[in-house]
Amino acid sequence: MKRLFAGIFVLLQAASAAPFTNLYFFGDSLSDTGNIYRATTLLNTLTLGLVPVTPQSPPYSGGRFSNGPVWAETTAARFGLASDAQSAGMSLGILGSQTGPGRNYAIGGARTGTGGALGAFDSLVPTGVQAQVNFYLSRAGGTADPNALYFLLGGGNDLRDLAQLTDLAAMGAGAGTAAANLAQS
Repeated sequence: MKRLFAGIFVLLQAASAAPFTNLYFFGDSLSDTGNIYRATTLLNTLTLGLVPVTPQSPPYSGGRFSNGPVWAETTAARFGLASDAQSAGMSLGILGSQTGPGRNYAIGGARTGTGGALGAFDSLVPTGVQAQVNFYLSRAGGTADPNALYFLLGGGNDLRDLAQLTDLAAMGAGAGTAAANLAQS
């Protein structure tokens, strides 16, 4: 029995030591480390204030929808990698530096499809989860890094939108669409 536990322990150690080349985050405000803030700050300037800067500080901190680091940052730190919004800062669909570990494509207000919280400006910034993944793949030559670890979190904004409907069938269909969008991402 001791040998069995020792063998399992050795296997678990080997599995946990498997290095990831990178971490990629796709999602909404729960994972956003500043992408929506950067995008809305730029859009606010370009539209002479028509697009409000989101999220407002205070109460939020550092362009996040929290008062400190979000789970993507703490998770990345546990792997010894970064979750750097600047490296994937989606200011009008243009990425910043492509060097260094950690890529966070998450953007506050994202829906599971291709749209998000920017309305008419969604076509300029890949706000939806599917749009984030597609944008990443376009920058990666159409192939995902097989040695990276990927995180996909979304659906909360879709469900919040559906909660305003009165037709239960439409709510159910919308929830199904949100789940299908995540599965396709």
